[in-house]
Amino acid sequence: MTGAHPDWLGPFTLWDGGALLWFMLAFWATGWMVTHHPRAWSSTGELISAYRQLWMRRAARREVRVTDITLLATLRHGASFLASMTVFAIGGAVALLGQIDLLESVAMSVAGGLDAPRAAQQGKTLFLIAVLAYAFLKFVWSLRVFGYCAVVMGAMPGDREGDKEGEIEREAARAAALNRIAARNFNEGLRALYFALALLAWFLGPIALIVATTMTTAMLVRREFGSETRAALRFSSFRGCAAPERLDTKREHQ
Repeated sequence: MTGAHPDWLGPFTLWDGGALLWFMLAFWATGWMVTHHPRAWSSTGELISAYRQLWMRRAARREVRVTDITLLATLRHGASFLASMTVFAIGGAVALLGQIDLLESVAMSVAGGLDAPRAAQQGKTLFLIAVLAYAFLKFVWSLRVFGYCAVVMGAMPGDREGDKEGEIEREAARAAALNRIAARNFNEGLRALYFALALLAWFLGPIALIVATTMTTAMLVRREFGSETRAALRFSSFRGCAAPERLDTKREHQ
């Protein structure tokens, strides 16, 4: 798609500017919706956070916490794996900067004569690198905070007679808070990867970016608020060991 190239947009068209604005708005709004919504409609991430609290409270009262540390190590491994894969993705995106001519010819052939100047393709690649770098930093910080959580878990009282109930609850809450922070950063990094995939559509034109961003946003919102996973996690209360709600028997289609 061709269009005017205002001076303030450099090599990009007005369509490119609008598509990028929609991308950034959707990226921000999707993350905002996960934590800012009606209290009666918790997201999947918030529902699992309640289990993190319950996990730490029970871990504090176990004499042997090998299982808990193993579970935490599994979470750290997931963050470490995605951080490594993101580094490779950044390297691939950087390599694209040296293949702009090839990228331009491929985009033009796929999009049917799309006007894609070299400077515009370079700008799109740099923006893709920025999104991937954001994801990498989120994964790395998640990895570190999971490590902090492991240290606090190792120091939690509750495994010996004489430990005070107030101290047990306080340290369990501290470990749960660190676990939630690490998980939130992990989820933000994962969300950035989803949107980085949508951003690849920009090489085919601004309309492709708008469509890919809309589809990605719809998918993420559905997974947070309308998926079978959320239905399986839903509790009537998170106080103590409340019984799960009766799940809707109507099957939700993924």
